[in-house]
Amino acid sequence: MSINMLSITSLLSASCIVAPAGRPAVSIHCPFASAPFKKRWLGWGYVDPWTPMRNATACEMRRFYWAATSFVDAMVGLLLDEVEAADLSRTTLVVFHSDHGWSLGEGGDWKKFSLTELGLRVPLIIKVPWMPHTAGKRCDALVELVDVMPTMSDLVGLPPPTIHPGDAALDGASLAPLFSLHPPALVKPSVWAQYPRCPVNTSDPSRLWYDNLCINTPASKFGWMGYSLRTPRWRYTAWFRWNGSSLQPIMPAGSDVPANNTDGFYNELYTYTAREWNGSDLQLLDFDTIDVDDVGRTNPSIIQQLHMMLRSLIGH
Repeated sequence: MSINMLSITSLLSASCIVAPAGRPAVSIHCPFASAPFKKRWLGWGYVDPWTPMRNATACEMRRFYWAATSFVDAMVGLLLDEVEAADLSRTTLVVFHSDHGWSLGEGGDWKKFSLTELGLRVPLIIKVPWMPHTAGKRCDALVELVDVMPTMSDLVGLPPPTIHPGDAALDGASLAPLFSLHPPALVKPSVWAQYPRCPVNTSDPSRLWYDNLCINTPASKFGWMGYSLRTPRWRYTAWFRWNGSSLQPIMPAGSDVPANNTDGFYNELYTYTAREWNGSDLQLLDFDTIDVDDVGRTNPSIIQQLHMMLRSLIGH
C-alpha cells in the first residue's frame, strides 16, 4: 500500500491546532499526565491549547496515525481473507468498530479523553452476508456502541444475552431495522456520552485543562463530569462539578441554563449539517473545522431544550 504523506502535511497549519477562543478549559484534555510526558510535549513545542505547537511535529504525529490506521486496515483485510478461505464468508456476521475517536490537534485536542465529535465518533461497519441488499450501503442514523450486542443477537436470530439470570436486557437498541429493505431514518432520536475531569488547579477557570486526566482516580475524587448529547443536527455538552460523596453531578438550581462559569458549570453547542457527513462529501470533510464554532449564544432556545433532554437522560 502506498501512502502520500504530503497530503496529510498539506492539511495542517498553525491555526488548526489551537483551541477556539472561549472554549471552556475544562472541556480540553491535557495531553500529558506526568512529568516525563510533560517534558516530552514541551519539547515538541506544546505550551497550552491556545498556543500553536510546531507544525513539523504536528504533521509527524498525523503521519504516524495514518500509518497506524493503514496497518490496521491491512490486518482486517488479511483476517477477512482467512474467513473467505475457510468458506465462512456467506454465513459469518462481521462487525468492525473502534472503542473511541482520536484527535490530532483539531481544536487544540490531542489523543482521546474528550467529548468532542472527533473524540466520540467511531467507525462502525457491519457485514450481513445473508442480506445482500445492504452490501455497500451507508447509513446516517445515530447509533452507539452499546447497540452492537443487541444488534448482533437480533441479526443472527438469538435473544440478547443477560449478565445474570433475571437481569434486564442489555443497554442499547437493536439496529436491525436499519438493515431492512425500507429502513427508518433513525432508531433513536439522540445518543450521549460522559467523561470526567480531575484538574489539579480548580480555582482558576482558565487552568482547568492542565493535568486534568482521571486515569486511576476513584470516582469520589473526580472534579467535574461532562455529558454530551448528540442529535442529528446538534451536539450539546455540559460540564458539572462532581459530588464525590453522592457520585452525582452538582446541578445548578432551577430549570434554566446558567451562564458559563456559574458554580463551575460550563456548556458548549455545536451544529452539523447533513451534507458534512453524507456520502462522497465525507471525503472532502476538513476535520479541523469540526467543533470550532460554539453557537450557544445565538441559539438559547436550543440550549434550553437540549439541556433539559440531557438532565432527563442522566436522571436529574
